Amino acid sequence: MSVFDGLALSMGNLLGSTQEVGGFILGLITLIVLLIIVTWVLGDTVKGVALLIPAGIAVTFVALVGWWPIWTVILIALFMALAIFNPWSDSGP
Repeated sequence: MSVFDGLALSMGNLLGSTQEVGGFILGLITLIVLLIIVTWVLGDTVKGVALLIPAGIAVTFVALVGWWPIWTVILIALFMALAIFNPWSDSGP
């Protein structure tokens, strides 16, 4: 068992749930904290689509340590692509 698995198990036990739920919560906390730090440090220079780079790094880290399964990363990437390209808008590309 790695340190990250132990953290997820401890968080799951703290919440009265399973290790998977603890991993999802820890991954979400990691993502939010990294985005807050980046926006705080860089200020107004990073906006909109530029926040996708640190968000992608955080999601990749969370998936690599095993807190989120790979299908979660694929689903997030799909939603982000839909948000960026907006295929249902009336205006053309």
